[in-house]
Amino acid sequence: MPIKIDGKLSSVEFIDAAGNKVVLAGSATAGGYWAPTALPPITAKDLTIVIAEGIATALTLYESWCYATVAARSLATSARLRLRCGRCTQRLG
Repeated sequence: MPIKIDGKLSSVEFIDAAGNKVVLAGSATAGGYWAPTALPPITAKDLTIVIAEGIATALTLYESWCYATVAARSLATSARLRLRCGRCTQRLG
């Protein structure tokens, strides 16, 4: 899984068949995310970005709702992403 921070590739996360996750040594991952499509600019009017925990959830939500969607690496990352966007209005789940 490619990990981006502020739209730029920062690391790669490998997930094996047992679900173990490993990132490239020494790479930045705090605040990182994966997106199934290119994200619109944060300044876009009426922007909705769905933040999910996990790729499968992000893909399901994107296919269901067609909103810009990201998979956060963890709950802590999702909080950082919400702060970066600056206008989180609703949290699901």
